[in-house]
Amino acid sequence: MTNTQKKTKKHSKKHSKILLKKTKKQSIKILNNNLELPDYPIIFIVGYAGAGKSYLSKKFINKKYHIISCDEIIRDNLMEYGYAFGIYAQNIDKNLELAKNKFIQIIKQIIKKHKKVIIEGQIENIEIINQIVGKSEFRIIVVKPKNIKSYTNNLINRFVDDPANYGRIGRLGNADSEINGKGLNDYIKNGINGYHIKKLIKSVAKSIFFKHQEKFEYYNKNFNNVLVYLT
Repeated sequence: MTNTQKKTKKHSKKHSKILLKKTKKQSIKILNNNLELPDYPIIFIVGYAGAGKSYLSKKFINKKYHIISCDEIIRDNLMEYGYAFGIYAQNIDKNLELAKNKFIQIIKQIIKKHKKVIIEGQIENIEIINQIVGKSEFRIIVVKPKNIKSYTNNLINRFVDDPANYGRIGRLGNADSEINGKGLNDYIKNGINGYHIKKLIKSVAKSIFFKHQEKFEYYNKNFNNVLVYLT
């Protein structure tokens, strides 16, 4: 084999790798603006707390979608079943079977009243999703932050809006309890620029950020045509 042939072969392999990378990226549909918002009878907007699910959900109001908050349904109707948020997970506790069935029933009743609905929550239980949609057309949108900085800002904004409940992010509260509440106490005394609260939020953001990609891969593995929305 001549030097020219070796170079050509090497270039061909390199070119093939580039094409494969491009093809893989193109297979992931990313929504960038309102004009690209899908139009299906049922759309699930999923992702970790603080990713920006509520922000995206509001964009569908102008498209005459009714917004269903899974968290609100659980808080208003299912807390008698103990840790009812456990129904979100794929492998749920058998004791939560009643909560799961009631959850599905409530959402299906709401769907009957509206032509188009957004279901916003952290549902990753495939059985629940399939029972809710039945034979209806649906689409799943996974909300992901672009980078750690944007996710950290999301957590800061949510925390400032609702510090008593740690911006409704359980992991912030759990992490703060491990340091005897120094984060919240620091915020009360010094505001969001306090040393301990800034350190707490930064630490939690870092620990969760890379799990957003895992969340997308989970849905992409189990459902067709999963979309991504970057915040």
